[in-house]
Amino acid sequence: MEKSDSHGNGTDFSRILEKRIRKHVRLNKLLKKWDKILVKDAVSEHFVRKIVGDMPVRIVKKGKARKIVGIWTADDEIDAFFKSIVGKKDKTDKRFIKIFTSVTDDELEEYCKTNNINFARRKKDKAIQELVESITKKHPDSKHKIIKSLERLDIL
Repeated sequence: MEKSDSHGNGTDFSRILEKRIRKHVRLNKLLKKWDKILVKDAVSEHFVRKIVGDMPVRIVKKGKARKIVGIWTADDEIDAFFKSIVGKKDKTDKRFIKIFTSVTDDELEEYCKTNNINFARRKKDKAIQELVESITKKHPDSKHKIIKSLERLDIL
């Protein structure tokens, strides 16, 4: 008997990705009751709605909010980390919460294709991306390992 997820696609990949994002949000206490959350895109809105379920929160698409959710994946975090090493800092709003740092751009893009959600990658430094891709070719799980290391160093 095939299990199906809430999208009706029945993909294990979708369920695993949703669980990983939900666990990241729960462990880091990123969303709480009564939060007013500004979502920047369809992907963020989709996941916030899945995560909060019937929790009393207010989700808005424009205006002011206590928390802002947008697409910021493991790839973006790695890019920002390497930029900070060479002295280029990305300025982000302190209210911005990163719910997608446990997944890569490729994983999130695949999820969005499977579930018919529009997805647009953020632009990244080309030299850094080439470096990360060359490492990833030799060691396929390296992006997740870099993120784990950043979490352990309390940089994330």
